[in-house]
Amino acid sequence: MPLTTFNRAAYDFFKEHAGGIVGQASVGAANLARAEKIAYDLGWTVDWEGDYSSPDMLGDHDYWCKGNRVEYDDGWRTVECNHEVTCALLRAEDGEVLGSLGGIIDASRDYRRVIEAELAAEAIAEGRHEPAPEPEHCPTCGQALPVAS
Repeated sequence: MPLTTFNRAAYDFFKEHAGGIVGQASVGAANLARAEKIAYDLGWTVDWEGDYSSPDMLGDHDYWCKGNRVEYDDGWRTVECNHEVTCALLRAEDGEVLGSLGGIIDASRDYRRVIEAELAAEAIAEGRHEPAPEPEHCPTCGQALPVAS
C-alpha cells in the first residue's frame, strides 16, 4: 500500500472496528485508513443493494440468529424475523465496478464502513487505482497519437 497520509480518527475507527491478526491490528487499521482516503481522493463510491441471489442466503438461520428464538413461560419458540441481506459494489468515478462483496447480513453503519475500506484496499492492491497512461502527443501539432496494440 502506498505511503499515503491518513486521518488519525479513521485509523482509530478501523483499529476498534476492523479486527485483525494479533499483533498486526495497527498495520491493518493503517492500511484501511489509507485505502479509505485513496478511494475518497479518486472519487470511488460504494453502492449498497439488496442481495437476493440465493433463496438459502441466510444459511442455517436457526443456528446463528438469536433474534428468532423467544422464551415464553412454556418454553422456547421460533418467531418470524427479518434480515437485510446486501451486496456492496465499489465503483470508480466512471461507474466501473472495481470490487464487490455479497451476502452481507444486517450490516451496521460501522461494519459497512469497514467493508467499503476493505474493498478499496483490495482494488488498490490489484493496481486498480493507477490512472490510465497519458497518450503520447505529436510534437508538431499536439494531437494525441494512436496507441499501438
